[in-house]
Amino acid sequence: MWRRRHGAGAVRRAGFRLGGHQLEERRAAVAAVLAISAGLGVVANASTATVHGGAGGLATNLAAPRAQPRESGSREAALVPGTPGVNFGGGEVAVWRSTYAQQLATFAQVKASGAQWARWTVPMDDQEPRPGRFNWYAAQELRAAVASGLKVDALLTNSPSWAATADGSPSPTAFAAFAKAAVQEYWPLGVTTYEIWNEENDTQAWGKAFTPAEYAALLRATYAAIKGAHPGATVVVGGFAPAPDATDGTSYEPVTFLTGMYADGAQGSFDAIADHPYSFPDRPDQSDAWNPFTYLPTLHHVMAAHGDGGKQIWLTEYGAPTSGTSGAMTPQFKAESITEAFRWAHNRSWVGPLFIFDWQPSPYDTDGDYAIHNAGGALTLGGLAFSGAASGYSG
Repeated sequence: MWRRRHGAGAVRRAGFRLGGHQLEERRAAVAAVLAISAGLGVVANASTATVHGGAGGLATNLAAPRAQPRESGSREAALVPGTPGVNFGGGEVAVWRSTYAQQLATFAQVKASGAQWARWTVPMDDQEPRPGRFNWYAAQELRAAVASGLKVDALLTNSPSWAATADGSPSPTAFAAFAKAAVQEYWPLGVTTYEIWNEENDTQAWGKAFTPAEYAALLRATYAAIKGAHPGATVVVGGFAPAPDATDGTSYEPVTFLTGMYADGAQGSFDAIADHPYSFPDRPDQSDAWNPFTYLPTLHHVMAAHGDGGKQIWLTEYGAPTSGTSGAMTPQFKAESITEAFRWAHNRSWVGPLFIFDWQPSPYDTDGDYAIHNAGGALTLGGLAFSGAASGYSG
């Protein structure tokens, strides 16, 4: 998310049991989601909206199957606007420290919530810490996600210091070589979508923002490498942060950045773009000038002006914190915002999947608790709204 950095380390999960007052709260939450979901014309109910943790009866010695790759020339048609997905953020750590059976159980919960996509970080600095020395530790969880019926948006990001240019920016050549190796490793597992960097228009990108020219160069090289390894892969421009134009070049507003990318030769090097339209304290339907949902149509107009009007804008992070920060919102606000975001997306053919940030809580997400699935193994009120909205999509 905006200002979030990827964390590492173990996560301890607390036990969870519903007491009498908690049961009443859960019944009230379900009733609230039933009312919220009615606005989308979908039906949510207690049996489908409350998804609890547990191994789900899965044996601990299950063999991890290897998925068959798609035909190399296959291309997906435009996706249903607002197809639901989730992020894991710092919660990825708890998943990769789990057994394969536990990972299957986690992703089964995600699938049962209505999600069709999982966004998963593939950081170069961790997976190629030295030139040509790879550590493909994400293989098991990505295999489990695909085996559970989820599609994966693999987020390629975070190049190491050895793969930098003279000014410290990531080397397009080195990053493209890593991307090719990642595709060769993860495509046989069923991963066919790759998002290139995260919030490249903001300060956190690599210590400062990419310039549009720097990112366009990285994108061109990476796109060519990915398509060379798997011509049918989907390559997505990394999700833009809702950042302002800074006079010192430390951040760029998304429309400014995309316009600059086209001017610097990015056209023809992506299949979709992505954005992170965090709108709180506004809901998506509020028309304040700074609300990211107000600039998304302009982003698409820029694409259309360059002949890319048929390509979609994926919303690869959206959500709001409900604790852990001074800007925390109420659970009811979060539920209403999630419902409205799906309604907004579903009504626009140029919008692709909508990924909610974040699936589960993590101590590494220092900007607050965005989770829609709590540490005890149940969906929060925001999660129930997600599940209600997601039930309107087939997958």
